[in-house]
Amino acid sequence: MKKRIMITKDDFSDDRILIPYIAKQLAKGRLSLILGAGVSVPFGLPKWEDLIKKLYKAKKTSRPKVISFESLAEYFRSEFYKNDYDGYIKAIHKDLYEGADTSFHALRLNRTLAAIGSLVMASRRGSVSEVITFNFDNLLELYLSYHGFVTKSSSLNDYLDWVDYSDVTVYHLHGMIPFDIINQGYSKKIIFDQKSFSEIIGQENNPWRQLVLTLMRRHICLFIGLSGDDMNLDSILCSVHKSHTICVNKTPYWEITFSTDGDPVKAGQWEDRGVFYKNISNYEHDLPEFLFSVCQEAAKIIE
Repeated sequence: MKKRIMITKDDFSDDRILIPYIAKQLAKGRLSLILGAGVSVPFGLPKWEDLIKKLYKAKKTSRPKVISFESLAEYFRSEFYKNDYDGYIKAIHKDLYEGADTSFHALRLNRTLAAIGSLVMASRRGSVSEVITFNFDNLLELYLSYHGFVTKSSSLNDYLDWVDYSDVTVYHLHGMIPFDIINQGYSKKIIFDQKSFSEIIGQENNPWRQLVLTLMRRHICLFIGLSGDDMNLDSILCSVHKSHTICVNKTPYWEITFSTDGDPVKAGQWEDRGVFYKNISNYEHDLPEFLFSVCQEAAKIIE
């Protein structure tokens, strides 16, 4: 009889049990990655709130005193680019990548990105073939292309899309504004301000949302670089928590998020949605060590 594991919080808290468990999911093709701003910040890209601040600063105007950054972003768009979407995107692109280092040298030195790359690069031990990102940037795609991997970037406008032979598909849940905007173009719509969030949240019949929900329901997901404050993310988590395949096994968590702050309030919110809140010391050492250990453990499974 197979030993049943991962039925308590203590199981998830013990790396001696957790790492082999995730490695098994990787080997079976059941692992997926969900990425946030924390992955891109080390390269000089701003967090969402800081990007909004930079946009106002570039216009040399003070920010209105409103409650949320979503409202600040909407006011910025309506005040300066109400009927100029192209100009709006170019302004975001400028402040998103200004001062950022996207060179191969910088990307390859980042151990977290290297560990993420290790998970998605094809191997007999299994790999992650689909990644969801909440970021506008395409740093992961750049990193993989430097290594000769075929990547496909898909945005929220791509409702109808053929299956292809890419090594990995990266779904940009809030739209994509790539570094090489001239040659690659950009999303016809982005999720950035209050109105765009309100339009997307809760649209259960939206083909893009259905794609993301289906992907999450059928995989064990590792959340990397996400705070959990995003309204669209929270809406998705609440939907998946009720219908994830793992519910059949009575496993308490379908997903794992990594955090360095140890915030009990945040931990409670994540875990209430079926996400294990894993505390780590830092993103520069502890996280890549954990991810590399998963890859190494998965390789042992097929030996």
